Amino acid sequence: MAVLYAAPTTRVINQQVKAQDNTWALDLQTVINKANPGDVIELLPGDYVAPVVIAVSGTKDKPITIRGPKQGRARMEGGRTREQGRSGGMKPTDGDFAFIKIFHAEHIRIEGLAFDNCWPSSIFVRSAQNIEIRNCSGRGSRYFVYARQTKRRDTKGITLDGVNWVQDRHFEMWQGKVTWKDVKAKPGHIDNSFFNGAMFGSFDIKGDVTIRNCEISHAFNAIRMDIRAKRIKGTKDEPRITRNRKVRVYNNKFSFIRDNAVEPEVGAEDWAIYNNHFFNCHAAMSLDGVAIRDYVIIGNWFLNTERPGGRPKQKNTGGKIFKFLAPPELTDNMEPAPRKGLWSVFNSVQARTNYAVEGRSRQWSDRYTLMGLYAKEHPVEPAPLQQVFELMTWTEGMEVAEMVTNEPCFPQKYSAQGGQVAGQRVSGPVFEASQFDYKLCAPLGGWNGKLKRTDAVKGFRSSAFKIKRKTGKSLIFRTGLPYGASPVADLGLKDI
Repeated sequence: MAVLYAAPTTRVINQQVKAQDNTWALDLQTVINKANPGDVIELLPGDYVAPVVIAVSGTKDKPITIRGPKQGRARMEGGRTREQGRSGGMKPTDGDFAFIKIFHAEHIRIEGLAFDNCWPSSIFVRSAQNIEIRNCSGRGSRYFVYARQTKRRDTKGITLDGVNWVQDRHFEMWQGKVTWKDVKAKPGHIDNSFFNGAMFGSFDIKGDVTIRNCEISHAFNAIRMDIRAKRIKGTKDEPRITRNRKVRVYNNKFSFIRDNAVEPEVGAEDWAIYNNHFFNCHAAMSLDGVAIRDYVIIGNWFLNTERPGGRPKQKNTGGKIFKFLAPPELTDNMEPAPRKGLWSVFNSVQARTNYAVEGRSRQWSDRYTLMGLYAKEHPVEPAPLQQVFELMTWTEGMEVAEMVTNEPCFPQKYSAQGGQVAGQRVSGPVFEASQFDYKLCAPLGGWNGKLKRTDAVKGFRSSAFKIKRKTGKSLIFRTGLPYGASPVADLGLKDI
């Protein structure tokens, strides 16, 4: 293994070690091209302005590591304006700008780099495998990472660990200076579509993606993974999805997400979303029109305290935790997508939004949720208490069991509407009041991530049950678990 040095400009490093020659630090592209399996490329502090391509590979035992300096900061300065982020649209390709492009490479680690003004993408991946991006930061890009593949070679084994990404560094979307329709570039609105991306985006990749320990804030979307419709196989009740498979999202912090936090498109199989914190996300779980096989949402904490967009109220600010398929009259009579194995269990929610609204799903099983409700316009004006569900179209495959909430008419109101909804209501708050110094620039807005159960709900305990999965082991939950979110280890789960 060799340590190679890169610098914004070619320079000599004095090693100050006897019997050791001085070492040249070359430009980053040259050093990448010279790297062999097991080598470490260390960047000297400074601003790097020349984009690079990675087409060399490490091995499983000897990855190639590209890392930032031990002291100071190596900043990848794209020098791009956000208006240039419109190029490539929602699905950037090889010719669109990215500061680092990874083509057909394997076993690459990128650590401790900062990316600024890299529109549309900071990192673009094509048909690469076993790529790990750790402890990097990004400010200002349509996508932090965007991934695609070719017919001949899959993209898989992508890990984002400890990434800190802020898309909208001036908080314009959350404060309402840029509206939802601006980002969607609707007719008659300013074209701010450069925000319509995500920290991680992909199109039609095999999968095996892990996103963990990341902080994503002030973005339109956080995770958005799309596939082609022809990847949906099987039947309506026994679907199989051949792309967008094996995705794990855990221990992340999502804050001030203007549209969707976690959004598979078209299809998803073998996904697990667990032990994440969601603060003021317009829609945390977007699942409308998505074919699903084995998708579990376990042990997450959701706190939603205010509308996006500021005052007066803008459109598209109502929000919800779950986004399902809208009614037929709003979707050209579209039928719910094939689904089996969609579960949400042991989650804690305190929100000014509905749990779900105007939704249809072929199948959904929800259990042991603690659902605390604020007033609809919390905290700015008096209003009636929010409802758990609103304008739902209940199907036979949708079931909500053993939910506990402070909504007065729960669950009878929804049972009368034809929903399989069961649980308990409590007369007081579900969670103790969350007091914190609210800041737009702080992780989770300053919230410590805790939703402390009140005495009214502490005594509720679960029954034993099992979630069977087509891929992977069944998830077995013992009896006596507290309702609401807990670390998955406390729920008895080791391998998800």
